[in-house]
Amino acid sequence: MYGSPKGQRKSSPQASEPRAVIAYLSDLHWNFLIYPRIVHSLAEHRARFPQLLYFDIGDTLSDVMDGRPLLEMMNLARVDGWVLGNHDFDYGLPYLMEKVRSADFPAIVSNVQFNGSIVVPCLPYVIHNLKGFKVGFFGLTTPDYPLTHDKPETLEVLDPLATARSMIRTLRGRVDCLILLSHLGFDADCGLASQTRGIDAIIGGHSHTLLEVPEVVNNVLICQAGGEGHFLGYLHLETRPGGGVSFKNELVPLDERLPEDQDCLAVLRDYLERQDHLPGEVLGEALTSFVDQKYGRETRLGNLVCDVLREETGADLSFYNATAVNNVIPRGKIFSHDFNIAFHFDNGIYVTSLKAWQIKEVLEKALESSLDDNYYYLHLSGLTVRYSSRGPAGSKVLSIESCGRPLDPNRYYRVAITEFLAKGGHERGTQFAVFRHVSKEPTHLSVRAMMKRYILRKVRINASLEGRIQDIDARATGH
Repeated sequence: MYGSPKGQRKSSPQASEPRAVIAYLSDLHWNFLIYPRIVHSLAEHRARFPQLLYFDIGDTLSDVMDGRPLLEMMNLARVDGWVLGNHDFDYGLPYLMEKVRSADFPAIVSNVQFNGSIVVPCLPYVIHNLKGFKVGFFGLTTPDYPLTHDKPETLEVLDPLATARSMIRTLRGRVDCLILLSHLGFDADCGLASQTRGIDAIIGGHSHTLLEVPEVVNNVLICQAGGEGHFLGYLHLETRPGGGVSFKNELVPLDERLPEDQDCLAVLRDYLERQDHLPGEVLGEALTSFVDQKYGRETRLGNLVCDVLREETGADLSFYNATAVNNVIPRGKIFSHDFNIAFHFDNGIYVTSLKAWQIKEVLEKALESSLDDNYYYLHLSGLTVRYSSRGPAGSKVLSIESCGRPLDPNRYYRVAITEFLAKGGHERGTQFAVFRHVSKEPTHLSVRAMMKRYILRKVRINASLEGRIQDIDARATGH
């Protein structure tokens, strides 16, 4: 059995106690208020499984109160290792290294080098001996790192596949089980699994993919627990009688049904009392729920951001990368903490001019994948798009209309975009390369400041799902 259904808090009884239990979390992104529930869940599981290990798969670091409350709570959680995600570098290399050195646990990353070597206390791998059962872990982070922020001259991100093969050669003969802790994203994990031999399991992050049942590729188990602190994963390892390792995966919802650890809660409250604007400041009111856990589809918050982008810049159209907004604002009062989680990835805003064929090229790239977790997906404003998810790559888009009319092939449209898109987006700037090759005007606005100003001005905000991007195949099948 590889997985338990979404919402199931406990797994079914096992015939024997597992040799190891690996707890995992990824892509917390500012939502550190959930940590008392994480610590409680870990304590419950450690009482049953003393051999439990806990790993953070990256994109966790925060600059709120200099990152101190998060690190103190992670220390309370007894983290065994932390993979550096691309957004853990957002606050600069000196800040990151300071936090790594102050933590009670190591940062594990095999494919990032500083001045030609991995800086202590970053480790390329760790081996845990659990009553004679040895489990090896190595960490990989995404090469997309340089696209999210300026890359220090001292930092180099090595090729994940070549690094993985090197780690397999180093570790395979020394351990009973080899696990990759990956901040590469689900698609990259599947690709790496198909091209290597010797890894038993991949615990992933970066793409925020919620795998209720783990994927198996080339006999490698791949699991991931989504993002923003909605779920905590537990991977149970057992040895087969004839040799080898079997797995059972469990996802625990980190919702109000789960109690909060009181020691961890006391730490959090102590910090919050010093910051009376967090989380208590009310910015406004949401007249509808802006909560949605999927990337690859239209969301209310995505629509609202794009509408405000277009309004503030005076552009004809706007695009906003779906991974830059966390759809976590519930109906009711909008607290500053929820706002900060929603717009954790602050972005500068640029305006460019595109012709109809360039707009189509952008949309073809955004709609390459039909997955709900397609993190190339773009929110938009000023357009209505019809496409076929079953169509061939490069020819999925069937029609594009603006103000109810097809795009004028001879006209330049002013388009508002984020700084991330202006640099070309994912895949080292190649996913939306069209934006890199056109001139762009900086607006000197940031998304977070723009949206905060908008909410404070409007007080009550609302948005709806309008069918801005319509999949004719989904309509035909009733999905």
